[in-house]
Amino acid sequence: MKKLLAITRNLAASHEEAAAVLAAAGVLTAAGWDWLAKFDPARAAQSMQSLGAKRIWAPPPTYSYDVISTVASEIAEAWLHSFRDASEPGPARLLLKPSQRQWGDSERFALPPLVHAMLGGLQQLRGSWPSWTAIDHATVGSVAIKIGPGGGDRNHWKWPLRLSLEGIEPKSFDATFRPAERGLSRTVKLGAPSEYAFVRSLDGLDAADTAFVTFISDESYDLVAPLLATGRRRAIRPVAWLQGADIDIKSLAKELIYETAHDAPPDLALNLAWLRAGGNAAPPIVFARQDYFEQMDAARLSQSVKDLSQQLRALALANNLPISIPESAAYWFGVPAHNNIRPSELADAIANAVEQDSISYQSEDHAAHATALITGLIDDRGADSRRSAEAKVTAEDVAPSPGAREIETERFSDLSILTGSWWLGDVIPDDARLARDAPLGEASEYTLEVAIRANPIANKDNRKPILPPRRTKESITIYARVIARADIKLADELLPITWPFDEDSTPALFRFSLGTALNSGTLLEVRLLSRDLRLLDQIKYVFENQQWRVYPVDPLATLARPASERARDVLSLAISGARNGYTVQAELVRDGSTPLAVALRQTIRSDDVARLLTDVRRHWTKLVIGVMSKRNQLTEPSYKVASDELAAFGREAWRLLFGDRRGGQKGAGEALGTLLADTPLPSNALVRVSFSDDAQDFTFPWSIVTPPKRKKGAASLEPWGLSYQIEIARTQGRTPPPKSGSLRMTAIVDDGFVSFVDHRKTLQDIVTANPFLALTQADLNDEIRAALVADDPSDVFYFFCHGMMASAPPALLAEMQAEIGAAVKALDKASQEPWQLLVNALGGNDGGARISSSRADFSERALRELEFFNGLRRPLVFLNMCHSASSLPASHIGLPAVFLDRDAIAVIGTEAPITAQFGDAFARALLGRLLNGEALGTAMLATRRTFHQQNNPLALIYTLYGRGDTRLVPKRPESPSPPTNNQPKEIA
Repeated sequence: MKKLLAITRNLAASHEEAAAVLAAAGVLTAAGWDWLAKFDPARAAQSMQSLGAKRIWAPPPTYSYDVISTVASEIAEAWLHSFRDASEPGPARLLLKPSQRQWGDSERFALPPLVHAMLGGLQQLRGSWPSWTAIDHATVGSVAIKIGPGGGDRNHWKWPLRLSLEGIEPKSFDATFRPAERGLSRTVKLGAPSEYAFVRSLDGLDAADTAFVTFISDESYDLVAPLLATGRRRAIRPVAWLQGADIDIKSLAKELIYETAHDAPPDLALNLAWLRAGGNAAPPIVFARQDYFEQMDAARLSQSVKDLSQQLRALALANNLPISIPESAAYWFGVPAHNNIRPSELADAIANAVEQDSISYQSEDHAAHATALITGLIDDRGADSRRSAEAKVTAEDVAPSPGAREIETERFSDLSILTGSWWLGDVIPDDARLARDAPLGEASEYTLEVAIRANPIANKDNRKPILPPRRTKESITIYARVIARADIKLADELLPITWPFDEDSTPALFRFSLGTALNSGTLLEVRLLSRDLRLLDQIKYVFENQQWRVYPVDPLATLARPASERARDVLSLAISGARNGYTVQAELVRDGSTPLAVALRQTIRSDDVARLLTDVRRHWTKLVIGVMSKRNQLTEPSYKVASDELAAFGREAWRLLFGDRRGGQKGAGEALGTLLADTPLPSNALVRVSFSDDAQDFTFPWSIVTPPKRKKGAASLEPWGLSYQIEIARTQGRTPPPKSGSLRMTAIVDDGFVSFVDHRKTLQDIVTANPFLALTQADLNDEIRAALVADDPSDVFYFFCHGMMASAPPALLAEMQAEIGAAVKALDKASQEPWQLLVNALGGNDGGARISSSRADFSERALRELEFFNGLRRPLVFLNMCHSASSLPASHIGLPAVFLDRDAIAVIGTEAPITAQFGDAFARALLGRLLNGEALGTAMLATRRTFHQQNNPLALIYTLYGRGDTRLVPKRPESPSPPTNNQPKEIA
């Protein structure tokens, strides 16, 4: 650890950067970061951001030191970016916990810079500070550091709390101290000369039962000193350290007593009291043992239960008919079990249980589950509107009905190791199981068996049973995710488990090989997840004292915060190059929860992708140049035929991404694919695709990817392009804010299309509807060049002209020329003219993409010779022309890359030929939404859906590269429907 500290301090440009590197490296290590892979700052920031409040820290392995030293600045930047979207009002809590039970002696040297980095992030979370009752109770304020295991006192706090303030002189308070006047507190002399306890109750206070929370007044010495001095001396009491000489001690004590007297969670009460007392530097830092964290969860759950009581009273006013309470919920609330009880009676019973201190919090997640059960009953009555009506689900997807839950035998997660490689369906003899006292040998192959059993093979002490996420007696599928040490090679990281009602589950078999022998320590961690990614259990398999043992792991929780404008449901796909093809690393986030990161393992073959792209290209050519050359919509039967053909290609794309194996051959890819197909992401979720340096030539028809057919009678799933926002991402800076004043657009329009559509009039109509938009026309090469290289370029560059894709093998170009030429020959002579330029260009491609109009021509090579944008402005570039974002293999250079390399915020292009009529209609619809304040990603999705409703699939040809959260102008209160063209009459 000292070596790592020295590395970070020597390489970092500042103390802040060194602290950020150390903090991020440990948090990523605890989250299972692969230090042998190429470091991706964006993914690292996203991974840490998703951890929210509870950032567990683990010392990075020594082999990672060289990597960390090489990318130190990028690691620091990722740490800062992990706080970038956390700007909502109210305080925030950050918990820094070691992966082991307590900080080792060598690790304690890291605490000062770690806390420095945590506080730096917390400062970015500060906003306005309302009353604690108005703040989300899962979001609280201060930094808390876990310093060791619990002290043996597992009972939850008694309300109101007893508080002790250390380092505060008695003279700070006089007879007119208001909390004492009101009977909220009094001072009681304790053992130490300067210790006084402030308690709400006026009965006696035994010195042995003193200060539950101790605060240290301002000190300037090193952070580790008070930790070591007080952490050992006080067995179970958390110690808070406050900085800031300007703090009014009297005000601090008064506010603290008021808040805790009204049941505010103590760490939130501390933060608010500190702020109101004049605190303006680093927020309070709390050092505590495990008990403290359990107590904090209990305190917040206490408030949730009170909120539940209020909801029940509101329900009683609307509908006070009896409801049925699940027995488990009645037990955890400490109320008698009733088959029928009125909401008003249940509200009174819960309120009385809180007052009498009879609600059990020994297992906080069970109590939270009971709260969720009753909340579900309220939802079912229609008195609570929190459930989304947007999700399109079948009966199979409906959430469990709490009142119908059946009683099952308690079951536990079970782990065991099998010698050799085993597959699902194999009959496993007893002698294949590794003995409980046998270490793992070097360069050997094993299989980890994960199951849920009533009588587990592994130990079950100190573990809780798993609550099955089922409705009644149906068989359910859950998922096992395995995270292993760096020297372990797993065949798969995610596999399904089938769990019948009141029976043991089928096993999931994770085959792995070991590079070095394992004689002690943690082998791997297993997380069991429901279909909607709720964490059911989290355990680790450890070899210690010559025994294999299973231990529970502190679950990774997310920082509760209001939903942001960015999607809270995200599927990220990172494409990397591999021998003969490509591999995919997937990361799935549902409702802002902890990400599920999985390597899909199977290789996507380049030849298979090329064949699929050929089929898709031919489909679009036949549709655009043939069937839809003169119309903007299809008849219902024609649209169904076109959609079914496209869906077949989309399902083939799905199989290439997620695999198509069955039975014991299924792996992580099939498991994730099944999870996404059975429990789709909600409408408007985000699919983000990124590429490593060795996969920049990977091209894929993302907008048509379609889940496999569902069970008979179930509704068909739509392609991704009609379901989700899709970003083809690359590493770039933050999204600039929308412009509140005038907006400038430079347009390059080819008048050669005027016989088909008057596009200049369309743009003028858009300007008329949006007076803040200033439009400049650039028709000649010199005018286009001047607009690009201007010191203050436009906010939007819009091209409506001819385009040509990037270079491709001559044989492929000849094949395309023949396909398009044949389609063009079937048109009448007048309609052939605009396509002839494309046919000729395919025959004489000079090896690069180009932009052409009747009055200008720019090759990709000529564009790259220009120096433009230069970071002064990051425009949106809209390439509304044929093949501007080609769907050809090895076409990664192309026009989108030119503008993205010049730091355009985003580029919109097409993957196929497009008619002038449809290009005009699409631009009118999309620009109308963007100029109304919609974000680019949501506007693209909404525009595709609009044309889908008009029986027109061509909007799926348009692709977005770059930042989908881009807004040209601020969001408007209401978004009127964008103007649309008069549609041509249906052609039978």
